[in-house]
Amino acid sequence: MLLSLNQSGEPNSASTDEELSFLHAVEFSDVTTCTQLLEECPSLNVDVIDALGRTALRLAVRNENTELVELLLELCNSENIQQAALQAISESHTAIAELILKHPAYLQICKKRMRMGDTDGFFKTEAESQFSADITPLNLAAQKNNFDIVKLLLLRGESIQKPDRFDCCCMECRNRMKFDQLRMANFRLNAYRGLASEAYISLSTDDPILTAFQLAKELRKLSYDEVHFKKEYKDLAGQLSDYVVKLLDRVWTQQELQIVLNRKVTSSGHDDGQLDKSENLARLKMALENREKKFVAHSSVQQHLLKIWHRGLHKMDTYPKYTRVLFLLALSVVYPFIIMAYFVKPDWKVSKLAKQPLVKFLGHTSSFFFLLLLIIVSATVSMDRVSNKITLKNQSSSIHTQYLAFRERLGPERVHFGEDFPLRPHNPTVPEILISIWVAGMVVLEMQKLGTTGLTLHFNDLYNVVEFCLLVVYIAALVLFHLTLHMSNLALEKLQGRNVTSLMQNQQQTYAYFYWLNTDRQEWRQSDPINLAEGLFALANIISFSRIFYLLPANETLGPMQISLRRMINDIIKFLLIGAMAVSGFMISLRNLFLWYGETLAVELRIANKSEDRVPYGIEESAATNFYNLRKQFITVFWWIYGRGQIKEALKIEAKYEASQLTESVGEFLAALYHVTIIIVLVNLLIAMMARSFEKILIDVDVEWKYARSLLYMEYISDCYVYPVPFNILQPPRDLIVWLVTCIRQKRKGDDQGLVPPGNRRLACAGDRCYLERVNYEANVPAASRKKSGVHQNVTATSSDERQTYREVIQTIVQRFIFDIQREEELNKGKLEEARYNICRTKQELLELINRRNKEASHLTTCLKAVSSELSTLTPPATPRRHHHSARKRLAFADED
Repeated sequence: MLLSLNQSGEPNSASTDEELSFLHAVEFSDVTTCTQLLEECPSLNVDVIDALGRTALRLAVRNENTELVELLLELCNSENIQQAALQAISESHTAIAELILKHPAYLQICKKRMRMGDTDGFFKTEAESQFSADITPLNLAAQKNNFDIVKLLLLRGESIQKPDRFDCCCMECRNRMKFDQLRMANFRLNAYRGLASEAYISLSTDDPILTAFQLAKELRKLSYDEVHFKKEYKDLAGQLSDYVVKLLDRVWTQQELQIVLNRKVTSSGHDDGQLDKSENLARLKMALENREKKFVAHSSVQQHLLKIWHRGLHKMDTYPKYTRVLFLLALSVVYPFIIMAYFVKPDWKVSKLAKQPLVKFLGHTSSFFFLLLLIIVSATVSMDRVSNKITLKNQSSSIHTQYLAFRERLGPERVHFGEDFPLRPHNPTVPEILISIWVAGMVVLEMQKLGTTGLTLHFNDLYNVVEFCLLVVYIAALVLFHLTLHMSNLALEKLQGRNVTSLMQNQQQTYAYFYWLNTDRQEWRQSDPINLAEGLFALANIISFSRIFYLLPANETLGPMQISLRRMINDIIKFLLIGAMAVSGFMISLRNLFLWYGETLAVELRIANKSEDRVPYGIEESAATNFYNLRKQFITVFWWIYGRGQIKEALKIEAKYEASQLTESVGEFLAALYHVTIIIVLVNLLIAMMARSFEKILIDVDVEWKYARSLLYMEYISDCYVYPVPFNILQPPRDLIVWLVTCIRQKRKGDDQGLVPPGNRRLACAGDRCYLERVNYEANVPAASRKKSGVHQNVTATSSDERQTYREVIQTIVQRFIFDIQREEELNKGKLEEARYNICRTKQELLELINRRNKEASHLTTCLKAVSSELSTLTPPATPRRHHHSARKRLAFADED
């Protein structure tokens, strides 16, 4: 039971008959009795509580009795008035809440709190309140989405204080953490609940979409900091995403949608006050960066995005499917000529087709598949380069003669290349040259992306990380490959025209020259550059073919499959982490178990002058051969997972160790336990995880696919990256020539003041060609006016009419949203009033029926009393009763006779 304490610290519960009667009258909304009791007992305490801890004012608020609330507001203390206001807001009694919030008594309380500096009530210690101490009427009204109360309090100048950062170390935050850490966490959560309210954002900000995006991003970050409230913060972020989608539902025209999607934001995250009439899709880009998937996947946004994607080719949507396929194939054939025309003169009508998003996508995709074709052709050509006819004797007889003399001087045991050997290739093939050019174009494209998006934003996308790793692997492989070609040509150059005497002066260097000429891999070192290059190139080929998955979202059928695969890869990574621990445990156990036998084998190989890294052929498989080093042990244990290899032979100990049967039995037991753990437990766990992920994907697969497709489309909708690989290699020289020509023309005109050195300009792609954008724009604006007007880089002044256009559009959308919410509330309120009226009428009928029954019962009681009194007067005396008894006895005797 809740007990409210008065100032003296004693319980403030009702104790006298007058107080009990007063609470009873308030509970049943008996205004007449309440007024009469207050007049008869002027000293009556109206702040008393009943057995459930409720005051008279709270009872009146619960009953929505306006007359009683007005009467009690003049008599109650400040704490009860504040609690009553919160209760009215919590129970959605808007009229009562407005009455309390506008009352002079409440306004006086607010002024007193402001004078004391108590804005949030964090350090209050009252325990009898049903609301948290830091909950304010505005915060509670915002959480309840009560637009009327939020508007009233905002017009009064109140606001919800945004909490400091989670890692803030200011004095106030440290004091609050010391005071109560749990209260501090709840204070932050309640504040963000109010800030994330639809009513508060709609009524307190000029750009609710921008505010929702920024706040959702902050909440998602906070969910990883406040791990104990992770679900709550993620739910709030999801609530904001739903709110933005509701606003998009109120966008009715294409012009409104275009204005909303093209709203620009500065790098600091603030609105620049500029309305860009071009299709920059700045707000959509921001949604993609903040992973606002519901906003991106909205039907209106997708319709507008597809409209831009097919810009200039709208008629193609009406063609049959086979006609579209033929058109795209024909466009792929003529695409190189379109690019060359764009390079020569971008203003041509045919050249402008190169900037069309679908055409750009087609060109980049064709370039990618051509690279894959080059990889396949390169593998075919490389196999034909090794031939018995391309030997040192056939290609250079003079060097071969000197080689034989050199080999005879040193002896065949020191020169292992034989009398003649095949030569390494010293010239690259055509596919290898083309692959090198393609990789150079990919490097240029990656540098352009880094310069456009920035380092941090670029590597936030996992695909860009994979692309960067692919380039690193390709560059390393090509460097090693060309290094080998250079060393081969250098060896031919150094050996040409030299005699045996000069060769013998530096035997080690001469041997190295012949090594770089020999293509017989039996004589190569393990660290030969070709071995490393081929390994890296094979890895790069796998990554290159896996890039096809990046293009799958463009297809409506294959796109959702790519989303499912990406989610399952996350499950596989988690499984690998768990499986690695299990495999490591069994590897260490088996290694320790068979350590002695493996070390014995290593000693035997060392005595026989054989390599310890690889078991020589001919040695029977046993525990010693499978566990004598980590490499062989890992291979054995890994392939056990897939049932490859015979466990009996792998754990067998040689017969000469007769006392090792126990060790072999323990090894078999560990192998059986390993199979149970990995195959039965962990593999089935992986299957369950992947099945659960697939079920989750099915719920929102459409949203995920549209989001992935939008990411792909936006890369080609931008005005940059018109030239595909490898044509983009020509773009930097062309831009430099254009800049030099522009400088020369301006000098001839004598307009040297407008020139800016190349260091202060950067190349940016926009319009029909690359234009030079000034980075030091702020240098031409006075510092005072720049600070006053908030001018940023690349932000030009716009007219107030353009600013007002966006403001009017967003205000119209918010008004539609509020109107629909209020109309829905009115409908619900009407249904509630009807239900309440039916309940009251039923209650009245029951009361009338009870009164009628009571009257009938009282009438029956009166009748019974009257009958009872009449019967008491008609009762005979005792003697006649005895006479009657004797008469009955005489009759009985007569019957016996």
